[in-house]
Amino acid sequence: MLFKNGEITNNQWIHLTTEEIPEKGCVTLPMQRWLDEQDQMTARGLPSGVRLSPDCDFTQINTHLDNLDLIVIEFPVLADGRVFSFSKLLRRQGYQGEIRAIGNFVTDQMFYMQKVGVDSFELPDDIPTQDIEDTLNRFSVSYQ
Repeated sequence: MLFKNGEITNNQWIHLTTEEIPEKGCVTLPMQRWLDEQDQMTARGLPSGVRLSPDCDFTQINTHLDNLDLIVIEFPVLADGRVFSFSKLLRRQGYQGEIRAIGNFVTDQMFYMQKVGVDSFELPDDIPTQDIEDTLNRFSVSYQ
């Protein structure tokens, strides 16, 4: 399930790891693969994105931010807070595109993720939409 702009929407992105890049479709690649194959991705003329894991040096993409339609920040474990910093720093670097959270996070974290620049969330299909909306509207004031 993809939650974006306050509603459930279709996810048009394919997240590849080692698979061949298709001729059509919106594709994300792990950061290092995207860096290695960015010429091929650009030549496709289609939206492309990169996936960041908490252990990567995401500053390697700073000079490429204008070429990215989507940056996916992966949450491999619930207790890893580095991904919050990634999105905040990407926004400070001037990235205006979509930042998406994916992986092992809970809906209670979504309010704070939005505060640091996350636009969309890939979630398991079994989470009730009302729970997501309640979480995002829980606080009317932010201290940060």
